[in-house]
Amino acid sequence: MATADTTNSYSTVAQAEVYFDARLHAGAWTGADAEDKERALIQATRILDSYVTWAEVPDKAAPPQTITDATCELALVLLSGDVQAKDDMEGIQQVSIAGMSVTAATTAKRIIPAHIRLLIGEYGVIKGGTGSIELVRS
Repeated sequence: MATADTTNSYSTVAQAEVYFDARLHAGAWTGADAEDKERALIQATRILDSYVTWAEVPDKAAPPQTITDATCELALVLLSGDVQAKDDMEGIQQVSIAGMSVTAATTAKRIIPAHIRLLIGEYGVIKGGTGSIELVRS
């Protein structure tokens, strides 16, 4: 099994333990076993690298502290639930059948929450920013 180290994560488990020792509401982290903690940090790094256009790609061996913190925060979110699971009604606020109308939601579920976006804002921007839904007439 891969381990959360400086080759595949912006945070090691040891760094994350120190981070979460000083954070309130970290139950999903403290309740996870060592393997899930490693997986969460690795997946958080993959998500950041997939969804962020970095001004300069961070060095995994020595990332800025806020990138390490963002990785820890996203790992906590991942341990709390599957942020990548699609909701069947994501992006839709209202549907009317007889009159055939669809109202798009003004906000959609975000894989990278706002508080994490703020941490990485100095180093990169989230790719995209707009979304669309497919409407198929049956």
